[in-house]
Amino acid sequence: MFQGQLALKAYPIIALFGLRKLLCSMKSHYQLLRCYNMFIDKNNALDSLKENVSKFLYPIKMGGNVDINAYKQLLLTLDEITRVFKHEDLIPKRLLSEICLTAEGVSSESHNIKKYDLNSMAEEIESKFNLLLSGKTPEDVKPVIGRIV
Repeated sequence: MFQGQLALKAYPIIALFGLRKLLCSMKSHYQLLRCYNMFIDKNNALDSLKENVSKFLYPIKMGGNVDINAYKQLLLTLDEITRVFKHEDLIPKRLLSEICLTAEGVSSESHNIKKYDLNSMAEEIESKFNLLLSGKTPEDVKPVIGRIV
């Protein structure tokens, strides 16, 4: 009997997370981060966002450490939030405020940390905020291709 099948019969919750990790390990880095981020819904979007913001922003504010993986996870969380609220007429004010304050917090540290381009990171967070307000997702945005003459 396959080990996963045995675990599935004995411990379905553990098997579910173990199988999820196994499937995620076979994907690229971007897809791996997305895989761990796909259980966001309207009820836990703010909590998930706050958790990712604290992992990324607080080390910057306290010691000037920039964690790129935490930044990528934050962007993936914002992408997922835009997908969840794409067809919603009402978006919680606290969620919008958290995104806006995160972008401001990152850009305010750009003069202290020269190693990373924090302004472009803040602009990326603001672009996710604008997508959320306009009811679009990152998949809806088409890249601008220059005209060939």
